Amino acid sequence: VKQAPSLAEQVPAGQKSQRAAPVSEEFLLEKLRQLLQRLPPAFRKAVIGEIPQNMRRALELWMLDRRTQAARTDPEVSQKLCPRSGDCSEDTSEDSSHDSSECNEAEADCALALCDATAACRDVIYEEGISMSDESSDMSEQEPDTHVASFGADEPDKTLSIMQGSEEEFPPEVAAEGGSRRSGQRGRSGVLGIACVVHDTGYLANRMIGMLRVESRVVPDLATALDHLAIITVLKQRAQHGVLDGGNFEDCMRRVWVETESEVGAEMMKDLGLKFSLNLSKSYWIGRYTLHIPRIACLETALAYRRQFAELQQMGHGRVSCGLLNRFSIAELEDNWHRFSALYIEACVSLGETANIDASSPKSREGVAKRLAALVEANSVDREKQLRAWNCQQMLQEERLQRQAARTERQDRAVANRLAALVEATSVDREKQLRAWNCRHMLQEERLQRQAAMSERHALLRERRAMSREERLQRQAERAERRALLRERRAMGGEDRDQARRRKLPSELVQDLVRRWERLQSRLQSQRRRQEAAVLQQ
Repeated sequence: VKQAPSLAEQVPAGQKSQRAAPVSEEFLLEKLRQLLQRLPPAFRKAVIGEIPQNMRRALELWMLDRRTQAARTDPEVSQKLCPRSGDCSEDTSEDSSHDSSECNEAEADCALALCDATAACRDVIYEEGISMSDESSDMSEQEPDTHVASFGADEPDKTLSIMQGSEEEFPPEVAAEGGSRRSGQRGRSGVLGIACVVHDTGYLANRMIGMLRVESRVVPDLATALDHLAIITVLKQRAQHGVLDGGNFEDCMRRVWVETESEVGAEMMKDLGLKFSLNLSKSYWIGRYTLHIPRIACLETALAYRRQFAELQQMGHGRVSCGLLNRFSIAELEDNWHRFSALYIEACVSLGETANIDASSPKSREGVAKRLAALVEANSVDREKQLRAWNCQQMLQEERLQRQAARTERQDRAVANRLAALVEATSVDREKQLRAWNCRHMLQEERLQRQAAMSERHALLRERRAMSREERLQRQAERAERRALLRERRAMGGEDRDQARRRKLPSELVQDLVRRWERLQSRLQSQRRRQEAAVLQQ
């Protein structure tokens, strides 16, 4: 906030305005009022006593007229105006406090209204949130039951009995169809896994688990065979799942055997009469013919033979893939066949009933060996064909590699010849390009030299311009210093004059105003006399 100018600073301004323009009576009275207001009360009375009577009377009339005009323009001002400054200040403070209190009350009412509206909106939102949360809680309480019910419906029961699985896998229609077709087919029942034996007077269930064949005992009715097939199917599926999960085949079979026996019971497993056999194939030596070892009632013995034959079959699951000649030599194949045939003969002799069999019987060691030799001899033509085909394939592959090598060599020679021809053909062009490059390089060096010389000239010109600019700036600085000294001297002279003016006492200022007012009054009287004289002359 700017402070009001002092008394000594205001009077010279009035004197300057008097010199600049004619001074009015109201201006002088206003200056006098301001001067008296700024004086202390004790000193104010002494100064008022020095003012002439007519000037005091004019000041009093002017102030009354000023208050009357203010009351006419604004009625509220007349209520606030008081003869004394203290009363006026008190009224003003009361009015301001009253106005501020009214404003505060209005602001408080507005704030209360806003708070009520906000609280109401908040209550509504809270009630809606409670209702929504109740609904969501009801839904969340209902959802787990639904999910549990659906999960229970979708999740299969792993503890179902094997008899229920047999009913789902083999419906009555399949059994009836198999029974109806039994009379029309020899050795087949029409159901996968069920075989007819003894001139269609019995049925047995069988399943293949890799190279291991699992068979049940022969039963007279198809329903019992289907029950046996269901148990064997579950046994196979569990063993396959265990192997797919990364387990060993033998461990999986032992575990599955124990689990199945615990589910169906030991009596049911005995009633099944399960026997195990191995289906063996050696396509290179005996063609598509499949060898079978005698049936084994002991699981451990069957697993031991399976492990030995699986090593000779070159693959864990017992199958033989095509392309043996590409992966093994003839000597390796012959060694594998000798070991396989020896193991097969040993299995047939040890597992079969050879107590009362003579050497001429086909079930004896010599008979099994002769049968294998006959199978090998019968497949000799196919073996020769495979060997010739393999030889042809190897020869073709070697010829293909030779042709590729010759083609690569020819291509390399052709590329080398082409490159030599291109080098010879482009030697003249290279010389022309080299001469052109030399010319361009020389021209570029000359251009760089000219640019360097031009840059030096430009640098000299810039230095000269900089020196002239510095000299000009120095002259301007000297001129500015001289002007600043002159301004300081003038300012010091003006300050001296202002200080001399400020040294005047307030009484002198009042006397100066009185003298100016008297001169103004004399001037006004002379003007009135001239006007009266002009009127009289007319």
